[in-house]
Amino acid sequence: MPPTSYNEPAQHILVSGGDIGGLTAALALAQKDVAVDLFEQATEFKEVGAGLQVGPNAFRIFDRLGLTDAISALATFLESFTLMDAIAAEPIVRMPLGADFLKRFTYPYGLMHRADLHRVLLNACKERAEITLHTNSKITSFSETGDKVTATLSNGDKVTGKGLVGADGLWSLIRQTLVNDGEPKLAGHVCYRAVVQIEQIPPSMRQNAMNL
Repeated sequence: MPPTSYNEPAQHILVSGGDIGGLTAALALAQKDVAVDLFEQATEFKEVGAGLQVGPNAFRIFDRLGLTDAISALATFLESFTLMDAIAAEPIVRMPLGADFLKRFTYPYGLMHRADLHRVLLNACKERAEITLHTNSKITSFSETGDKVTATLSNGDKVTGKGLVGADGLWSLIRQTLVNDGEPKLAGHVCYRAVVQIEQIPPSMRQNAMNL
């Protein structure tokens, strides 16, 4: 079957993956008047996980994407960041995150839930006419011909574009095809994460701070 073109503009990019990275890439391209077709293999756009540390470098990108207000309404801005000694349970270094921090880095440091960030990015994508979102659409292979790339979806459809962005996660097909550096390797460390209601935290530990 001939390739199906969802859009036919001068600049048209395909994005594989509808998580934070894929949605952000789509928004950045749309700001440059590039048409984007974003393909998510799940049946709906949904984020799971726990909290995120959002540093000044990330807020700088949010500012350029016009998302600062939406992100700030959902983020928690801290008074300090403390790096703790895991054995002695004592502070190693403490960094205030107030006016001096903002003066140096321009943008703040905050915390937020992954699902909240994902929702802001998804809503912003839905508002851009340049972006078309596709669910239940997994890219299973792709090939390059001249200045175009053709991707094959799991249902057999083929789509063409000027380029393909691989934001398809830890087990990325795009990375495997281009780099072929093997499966992800375990680091030998495990991190347990959870979200707890503030009422369950002892009053002595209720600090507006990040302790690592």
